[in-house]
Amino acid sequence: MLQRFTESCVIVIATLCFSFAIYIILFLIDGFSFIGILLFRGAVASFIAAVAAACIVPPLLKRFSDSQPGLLADLTVCSLGIAAFSILMLFHLAMPVSIDRSISIFMLSDIAEAPNGLARQQIKDRFITTYIDAYDAFGKRIAEQKAIGNIYEENERYFATGRGRWIVLVSRLIARGLHIDTRFVCPWERGVPSEPSRVFRTFCKPRSRQG
Repeated sequence: MLQRFTESCVIVIATLCFSFAIYIILFLIDGFSFIGILLFRGAVASFIAAVAAACIVPPLLKRFSDSQPGLLADLTVCSLGIAAFSILMLFHLAMPVSIDRSISIFMLSDIAEAPNGLARQQIKDRFITTYIDAYDAFGKRIAEQKAIGNIYEENERYFATGRGRWIVLVSRLIARGLHIDTRFVCPWERGVPSEPSRVFRTFCKPRSRQG
């Protein structure tokens, strides 16, 4: 029993480590640069890495094991693949995606490279001229939302799709329930003329509505 448990742990850990190594290699060789959205790039890389690791590692280790053939029935390729994919996506969202779109990291990197420090206005100016203007932060995010299907363009104006509206509604419910700053998801709380949806108004009771 102990041997089976030990070998199971070895297979799981080896699969996860191997999948992570493949994920890193895929990004190092820039194999998916043709996918413009980093989130999608990571999803594809994570899927390939997870499937490859789950198909290669368990059978390979099994060849050096004295356990009964039933071991792989306990640790199926499918379950190992799902576990590896889930962990890789968690890492991808927590690190690469956060770095790619984090205002805090952008600001911190500027301050870290300034031996004499930066004044508040300097930080603000650099953010606007570089992050917003030079790097086209708005254009990048609009393209992402269009690709995902949350917004669509008509007569040079952008509108939320049904899916986009549901995402906003769920975000508002989560923000209110977990006491997150709701100004990020509630335009009327930051002075933008708007009307809260009936569902959100009923269950979340917005603190204020301007305009």
